[in-house]
Amino acid sequence: MSTQPTTKGACHADAGTTLPPHPVDTLMQEHEVILAVLEAMETQAKALAAGTAIDAPFWRDAIEFLRNFADACHHGKEEGCLFPAMVQRGVPDTGGPVGVMKLEHVEGRGFIADMAKAVDQSNAAALRRAAYDYITLLRAHIDKENHILFVIARNVLQGPDAGAVLAGYAEVERKVGDGEHCRWLGVAESLCAASGVDMARSRSTGAWLGGGCCGHHEH
Repeated sequence: MSTQPTTKGACHADAGTTLPPHPVDTLMQEHEVILAVLEAMETQAKALAAGTAIDAPFWRDAIEFLRNFADACHHGKEEGCLFPAMVQRGVPDTGGPVGVMKLEHVEGRGFIADMAKAVDQSNAAALRRAAYDYITLLRAHIDKENHILFVIARNVLQGPDAGAVLAGYAEVERKVGDGEHCRWLGVAESLCAASGVDMARSRSTGAWLGGGCCGHHEH
């Protein structure tokens, strides 16, 4: 059975929800959601190692979550809005944290493609390897962003610069599709529920259902 939610979205932001005070707050909240899904994926990968058959619906939903929420929505905000703003303020585009993060985004997309191929071929060993590769990469990637790159971003992006990045985020959300951000939050919750991952324990910043849809609100 698919882990896709039966109701549209799981986002309960109201018209009075306000954006976080700095662009990195939105991204850090989204990191909490992604980390929870990585935990769910790790649980399923361990089951594969124990000889459990591939849960194809789970993995297909997880792969689509990674493509749509983690990459198109989250990485789209970073690559299309935050990183360029940092570069304009003097942060190197290559050879430093921004360049490393962009390279790791590309590497992650390769692992997602590997997972999708393994699911299509019912290759449990290949799926387990690709999943662990992705999980390891993304956990380290998120840690570096939270503790290095975002610290730099807070220092160099203030006032109007920060506001412009937040406006860019809204444009990314519009391109992804109205309601899609919240729908993928619902998918994340279902993936975690299917794997026994406690979302209340996994989230730490109010990013989940009661937290204004990771700082995003529908218009």
